[in-house]
Amino acid sequence: MPIATSPDLAFRHDVLTGLRQTRKILPCKYLYDETGSALFDQICGLDEYYPTRTELQIMSENAVSIADQIGAGAVLFWIRCQDCLDVEVVC
Repeated sequence: MPIATSPDLAFRHDVLTGLRQTRKILPCKYLYDETGSALFDQICGLDEYYPTRTELQIMSENAVSIADQIGAGAVLFWIRCQDCLDVEVVC
């Protein structure tokens, strides 16, 4: 029987922890491989996929108000879901 590696143990821990919650969860990092992530990026760019455009509209129209609610000295970052590499300092 093979010895569990650190990634195996982390996966086991994440799954067991998530499934023990009242509201069951699994980290999305286990749901997408490289191909799945690329496919999701393409889906986000489709006209039919409105969440990305909706997020953009909400942030564009409300960033200053959101930052004001957070308080002085706060910095508001928006990490766009499409590729998680596109980080914007909103205000």
